[in-house]
Amino acid sequence: MDWPPDHIAPSPSDRARLVWLDDPSLTSAEVALLAGCRPATAANARRSLENYGVLEPRREQRPRFPQSVPMPRAPAALMQGACVGVLPSPWTSDDPADRTRARLICMTECHVAAACLDWALAAVPVSDSAVYAGTGPSERRALRAARGIKRPNAVTAISAARQSCPECGTPLAGENLITEPGRRPGTVRRRCRNCTRIRKHEAYQRRRAAAAAEAAS
Repeated sequence: MDWPPDHIAPSPSDRARLVWLDDPSLTSAEVALLAGCRPATAANARRSLENYGVLEPRREQRPRFPQSVPMPRAPAALMQGACVGVLPSPWTSDDPADRTRARLICMTECHVAAACLDWALAAVPVSDSAVYAGTGPSERRALRAARGIKRPNAVTAISAARQSCPECGTPLAGENLITEPGRRPGTVRRRCRNCTRIRKHEAYQRRRAAAAAEAAS
């Protein structure tokens, strides 16, 4: 941006404010590029303009709906496997010779292969091409089909968890959905009406018992 020659060059914050006033729809990175300042300076300039009421505050973007379910924690016994500490790891290699060596180690030297296989069938993503307990991705798919292990889509699993009470499992809809602030700021706790009534009654009983004990002492 060009400045008049008879004026003192403004500070980086002043340049960022001018750019924000010219186009409030820009991002902090774009303003920093135009104003010749750091993105943090541009963000602070935007914040000051919002605090003074010059610009409308931006709506905070809600976190995107999670598309994956965290993998279950591996059993502690797997830390004693034959693959622990082997570098470079042949279990994650794409070389056929390395994968054959990894399979042989799993089948002949590892004493926790059974636990590793059970965990891999339940937790390892289908797209993971590494070798677990001597099996590749195609063999694990066949074993899941043979054992009847059905792994629902991640979005379906999360949606089902959000639509049912975590304590009694009843559907949460309409008047049966009670939302309360969670323990962490910005989180919401979802329960059914009956479980909410039971929790409030238990909390009331605890307060009465505490008050009675305090009065007796």
